[in-house]
Amino acid sequence: MEAAVQKPNKLLARFSELDRRLVAAARRRAPREALDRTAAMLQGTRTAVLGPVEHSAKSAIAASLYFRDPCGNFIELCAPGR
Repeated sequence: MEAAVQKPNKLLARFSELDRRLVAAARRRAPREALDRTAAMLQGTRTAVLGPVEHSAKSAIAASLYFRDPCGNFIELCAPGR
């Protein structure tokens, strides 16, 4: 049985709203709660997500979220440390 393959234009259309939200989030320092909400939203779109990954207490970054955009670029979203 062949796996269903989505056409690129449909896949990109699905991510258009997500792209707008990510750009808006990137323009401000998002707290950890926003990173958790973003992870949940991405998982709802069947996007493979790694994280949130916790960083050491000495790091300026508290946690990171890793995923790929529709074009295959690797994206990291970070929540600042306290």
